[in-house]
Amino acid sequence: MDFTGAGDSFGAGFMASYVKEQDMYKAALNGNATASLVIQRSGGCTYGRMPSKEKVQLRIATGA
Repeated sequence: MDFTGAGDSFGAGFMASYVKEQDMYKAALNGNATASLVIQRSGGCTYGRMPSKEKVQLRIATGA
């Protein structure tokens, strides 16, 4: 819907995972899932629009 913030939210999701797990593959999955949830709505990458850890994990697990 709105690609504003896609790169920022990918970076945030990637780094949050990488710092914790030191796994590039898992970090890339986390970044992609985070960005995919953010761009589904308009308004860019703001704190209030960042998805919860649970929503990101559900997206990774099920694609939902």
